[in-house]
Amino acid sequence: MRPPTNSTTFKREFLKKWLLALQLCNNHHNNNNNNNGVVERKNTIKLSAEIAMAAARNGATCWSRALIAKHSSSSSSLHNQTPPPRHSKKRVLRCKRIIRRSRRCIHHGPAAHGPAAAVMRRKTAVLRKLVPGGELMGDEASLIRETLDYVTSLRAQVDVMRRLARASDRAAMCNAMK
Repeated sequence: MRPPTNSTTFKREFLKKWLLALQLCNNHHNNNNNNNGVVERKNTIKLSAEIAMAAARNGATCWSRALIAKHSSSSSSLHNQTPPPRHSKKRVLRCKRIIRRSRRCIHHGPAAHGPAAAVMRRKTAVLRKLVPGGELMGDEASLIRETLDYVTSLRAQVDVMRRLARASDRAAMCNAMK
């Protein structure tokens, strides 16, 4: 797993995939002649942004594969038209084997008991619930790496959305002045 090394490249890839996902959602809703409410549009934007963010990582991370798997179980045409994640069965089996081995080799030091350890376990459990696919990660080191990658991707997603909103506002102001 490699973090998005070039933020600009990741943002560009996310924007392309997000616009494609929004077009697919829009075409799907136009074919069904639905009058979209605010909540439905919000959910569509959220869904397409999550799928685009995961697709921009090309299934290179556990959280991106978990998001794609979560959304691919739905019957929407958007889900059926997104490409599957790029990972082989051999790689998944190797990862499972590594996790199994690392669980066997966990040695708890002297600080593994007591109130500090209990707080750490609770915080780790909360983090596992926040990161998509976090429940499947065996050790804390991989959980931290995945969390950092996920937060970096979320930050890039927010940046792209803000820039798009600003560009839209500028275009609306220019059209109003004409």
